[in-house]
Amino acid sequence: EMSILNRNRLFRTLAAVTFCTGFVYTSDATLVVYYMEDSLGVSYQDVASMFFTMALLGILVMVFVLKPAVRTLGEKGLLVVTCLCGATHNALYGVAASRTTVFVALCASEFTSLTFPVQISMRSNLVDETEQGRVQGAFQSLTAVADAVGPMVLQLIYHRTEHGALFGPGTMFLFAALVYFSGGLLSCSLPAKQVNSRTRSGDDLCSDSLESA
Repeated sequence: EMSILNRNRLFRTLAAVTFCTGFVYTSDATLVVYYMEDSLGVSYQDVASMFFTMALLGILVMVFVLKPAVRTLGEKGLLVVTCLCGATHNALYGVAASRTTVFVALCASEFTSLTFPVQISMRSNLVDETEQGRVQGAFQSLTAVADAVGPMVLQLIYHRTEHGALFGPGTMFLFAALVYFSGGLLSCSLPAKQVNSRTRSGDDLCSDSLESA
């Protein structure tokens, strides 16, 4: 039931972050291949090699980076970092003029992918075990909506700018970077004491001054 997303300010903020990240991430995975081939002239063989490298890097990130990062930064801090990473790699897509720049952005996107397990962990920290299914299901439904809307919006931007308007074909990724950056700003307002698995003091990336708002 989607109404649970409107339970309080915390749930609404986390829902907004979820929408921002889902809106862009699936769009990236779908559109960047066509963008590389059509706008940058990257060959099918190079695309395949890049994605193979990404798959290996993704495994390494999930196995060796996720747990230490959560332990060091907490879920809130890591969510902020991954959103900013998402903004960065989309900005790189938008300004890319070479295969190397795109490859660097693709590698950075694997760190952005940590956004999703972090958000799942946050949600589980907000409710007791009797509501876990309901909460996770509601947020997953929201993600599905974002997954559907994101590619349509970015494709619309692409068709309006592919012939040189604004920043050209890369405009859609610059817009996506702005969406991710907005998600990072929203993440800063999440109260660390509620969303983190383990409460820490003095090492949060963002000020908790908004918690009392």
